[in-house]
Amino acid sequence: YPAQLTDITDALIFTAGGDGASIRLVVRPSGTEPKLKCYLEIRCAVDDDLSASRRRARALRERLVAAVQSW
Repeated sequence: YPAQLTDITDALIFTAGGDGASIRLVVRPSGTEPKLKCYLEIRCAVDDDLSASRRRARALRERLVAAVQSW
């Protein structure tokens, strides 16, 4: 997916989408601890087969988590 970087806060916000799915990855510093916090949101279009849509969202989440962990 092509991604966009939006700079509107102290966080890095990456958004991307296509093929009936969209993602948003937010990386920001913790306000109280010396660490980064990451938030991952995934939205997938739901068709007649809810189980298949959930599997698709889980597979996308697993790929994205692996990509973020490799950073």
